[in-house]
Amino acid sequence: MASKRGLLAALIAAAFLLVSVASAQYSRAPFFEHTLEVSQAYGIHLSQQRLDALELVDEYAEEDEDDEEEEEGLDDDYLEIVEGFEADLARYVGTLRAADPDLAADIEEAIEELEEAIEAGEDYDDQLVALRVFLDAAYDVVIPAELRSDPAFVAAVIVELSMGEGGVGEGYEEAVEGELGAYTMGYAALERVGALWADIAGGATEQQRADVEEMLEFLATVSPVPVIDEPIVGNPEEAEAPVQRMIGVLETVVDAELFPGRDLAALAAHLPEELAGYCEMYDA
Repeated sequence: MASKRGLLAALIAAAFLLVSVASAQYSRAPFFEHTLEVSQAYGIHLSQQRLDALELVDEYAEEDEDDEEEEEGLDDDYLEIVEGFEADLARYVGTLRAADPDLAADIEEAIEELEEAIEAGEDYDDQLVALRVFLDAAYDVVIPAELRSDPAFVAAVIVELSMGEGGVGEGYEEAVEGELGAYTMGYAALERVGALWADIAGGATEQQRADVEEMLEFLATVSPVPVIDEPIVGNPEEAEAPVQRMIGVLETVVDAELFPGRDLAALAAHLPEELAGYCEMYDA
């Protein structure tokens, strides 16, 4: 236990050091350059992650012979995973409706059918499969191809899935507070982060790859199983330090500022400019 605490202390110190570094050293700033697109990508990934989490819960219920969850439906913790689809949808559905209204309607209908199946305590495998296909298609429609393959953009999505709502860090923190569904979301987020990292790892040095993978491996020990039956007993911030260190290394890999809150003055100036354009579009 002492060695584990020592590692966490070192990680926290490294994280603070990284956050203190001036953002001017990086040539890219995806959260400033592509604010809307990062939010849209995050929303679609979150919805896909919810499907991952629901699959994990379903698999766990099937493996537990004494579990009556399949007959009674999901408990409240896991129903919260389903309720989150609406918030995810709000991030990207406007752009999707403009580009492909039929696909937007398909996604909205598929979400509704999934919710109905789960609320009725019915098998929802078919609804998961259908919605996943639609979401994959939506990502290709909403997110431009040049961004989907842009390492800095992919890294920004990794940041959201690591630190944002439904992400790796929050999943663990809320699990300590008794949110079992949030834990499974965090577990699914870590798997998705690992897959996205694999897409951009080719641009990293050997040391950078080793550093990121060390943090991913450590996070896997923090959340070792996909589903838990009771709250975690421990430090709610245990996942935060390795997540922050991983993002600090990612900044050097993709040469991009990935802590948008590092320069609050720049962020405060950017947000009104961004919102003004959206307000004009909304009025139109």
